[in-house]
Amino acid sequence: ARYDGRILAMTTICIAGMHRSGTSMIARLLHECGVYLGSASELVPATPDNEDGHWEHLRFLALNIAILARVGAGWDLPPSVPLRWKDHPSLAPIRSEAAELVAGFRGHALWGWKDPRSALTLPLWLELIPDLQVVVCVRHPLDVAGSLIDRGGSSGAFAVNLWQEYYRRILAAAPPEKRVVTHYEVYFQDSQRELERVLNRLGLAVPERVVENACAAVAPRLRHRRGASPSVLQGGEIPLSVVDLYRDLCAEAGTDWEEARRGFSSDEAGPTDDRPATLPLAGNTPVMGLPASPDPTERADHLWAHSMTLSKQLREMRDQCATLLTQVVQLRQRNAFLEAQVANLTGQNKVDTAE
Repeated sequence: ARYDGRILAMTTICIAGMHRSGTSMIARLLHECGVYLGSASELVPATPDNEDGHWEHLRFLALNIAILARVGAGWDLPPSVPLRWKDHPSLAPIRSEAAELVAGFRGHALWGWKDPRSALTLPLWLELIPDLQVVVCVRHPLDVAGSLIDRGGSSGAFAVNLWQEYYRRILAAAPPEKRVVTHYEVYFQDSQRELERVLNRLGLAVPERVVENACAAVAPRLRHRRGASPSVLQGGEIPLSVVDLYRDLCAEAGTDWEEARRGFSSDEAGPTDDRPATLPLAGNTPVMGLPASPDPTERADHLWAHSMTLSKQLREMRDQCATLLTQVVQLRQRNAFLEAQVANLTGQNKVDTAE
């Protein structure tokens, strides 16, 4: 598709990434460049957290929530089996509704939707839209953790691990030829250059003046947390696997790793396993209730053991959630059956009374 209206091929774009990673800002930029996201009445209204709008289509949002709920998952609890969950029998009605929603956009040569949850539901959408292009919005994991903590919705360790899971799922579902990675921070340095790079990767020819006008919307006030703030994680230890994943995403986005790794340890070699990589933080403050220790090795061992315990608890909670959801469905079915019986008995009673 071309912005000037000459249809060469239909282009569909999904804007995804971890929550608080700039997906709203980037969705707005792409909208300004001609990507149809739906009518104003179909989009989630602006909120104090996103004063310029979320740019999320209400039906795509509702479907993603429903998809995750049907497989015992949620925005903060990814499906337990990354790729096979999409074949779950309970998703058949939602799959039909999703196909109907996609069909409603067929009149637009260039359209898309934005929802961070799509990072977890991509396998289903890629099945429905084989040519789907994914714009992967990336932000420093500590910035994301800090933003979630500021809103009272997460602990630091949980947010960083969830950040990792979101991008693992995206990379597993969308191969390199179907995705373009873009870094949130770059838009506050040279927004026009980065937006043009993304548009070129998507194969979109957009007039320079349109790109300039779109970039005028990138205001410093949108940057709620500037740069990684190591203090957002008490103690600052995060898994080396997160460091490696962030480095790979920066490389794919064309972002300078030396600049992008703000806050990470300067020792790039580090240990070869997933033990926490220490960030250069001041002091030796307790982490998630763990006692401070003057011995870095002992402290790392405590943290590693604690993270393994939390991982086990999370898996158990996920299994419990799936069981509870099944019970809820069964109870609703039982309730419907009982209501039907009551209605029949009430009707029969009225007949008997009349006689």
